[in-house]
Amino acid sequence: MWVPASFCADGRVNTLLSNFSNAVTASNGTLLYPLVSPLHGMAVRLYRNGNPDCFQSKRTRSGFFTSTYAHDWGAAPAAG
Repeated sequence: MWVPASFCADGRVNTLLSNFSNAVTASNGTLLYPLVSPLHGMAVRLYRNGNPDCFQSKRTRSGFFTSTYAHDWGAAPAAG
């Protein structure tokens, strides 16, 4: 378990967040690929409590930003 102060003081966290931001800003799956767990993948949600879509690491490299795959994200937070 991480202690919040130790986590925030770890320079690797800022590097990880910067690399993630760069990959998403550039819509570059090749940059995103090394940041995704090869074991667990990466769960993406449109809404905080919405339905996640889990992307395996190999899926992030090709087509992650360009796919036309449709996913049911669940109801919007204010829906009902």
